Amino acid sequence: IVLSDQQIRVQNIAGTVAGGTISGQFAWNVRRSGRSFVVLTLNNVESSTLLAPWLEDQIKGPIQARIRGNLSDAWRGSAELELSRGAVFGLQVAQWRIPLVWAYAPSQGRLQLDVHETSAQIARGRVNGKLSFTFDRTARVEGTVKFDNVDLQEFLRQTVGASEAAGGRMKGQIDFAGSEMRSLDDLKASIGASFQQTQAMQLPVLKQIAPFLGVGATTTFQNGNLAARLDRGVVRIQQMTLQGNNAQVYLDGNVTLEGRLNLDVVAKTSDLGLPTER
Repeated sequence: IVLSDQQIRVQNIAGTVAGGTISGQFAWNVRRSGRSFVVLTLNNVESSTLLAPWLEDQIKGPIQARIRGNLSDAWRGSAELELSRGAVFGLQVAQWRIPLVWAYAPSQGRLQLDVHETSAQIARGRVNGKLSFTFDRTARVEGTVKFDNVDLQEFLRQTVGASEAAGGRMKGQIDFAGSEMRSLDDLKASIGASFQQTQAMQLPVLKQIAPFLGVGATTTFQNGNLAARLDRGVVRIQQMTLQGNNAQVYLDGNVTLEGRLNLDVVAKTSDLGLPTER
């Protein structure tokens, strides 16, 4: 610890945390707090241990991070985080990079995090997004996730355990927002996606209704589209269409996050000489 020119400086912070190492330096200017700063570097820190108080084990894997900040009445700075390989809410993730800007007002208990652009490899595809998070007595969040060329079979296997679905590709975008959030039920989202070359009747929800439609579980759909909204824990499917050579499926209705269904489904199989099922 060095005391010089009305400044307290710790030049070599070093230790272990969550199975990894932490190093850095810190300085506090007694008269000009705006010149105070902190720099920290985390190497191979296990994210599930570090984030356990907030996310339990929903994020796993070693992370690298470099954090810089200026310290005064309001702390402000930036950080660069990278998860080279791990799991996020059950999804296997690789090369996840998160550059963010942060601000914290200790006297007000207010925290602001902004991620202007983040990217990762998920289910053999690419995902990009942005996020703004504010905590001031309650949480407020908004952001966008874009995904492209994601392997549908791999995605389902990692999230809901469905491994029998034929390989297909999907791309789309999710816009989400929530204010005064206390649970996921307070989150709202707009969902748009398209599918290519998939046996969609083996997917969750569709698999449950396939026996009533006269459409075989192994029917391959060349393309499909989905438009939906999430509100108060209910996914409201505004329109979902699946187009195949011998069958078309159209549906709308509600699906709760607990798995309850209330759907209106039409299947057209006229090319097979079968009547329309509803």
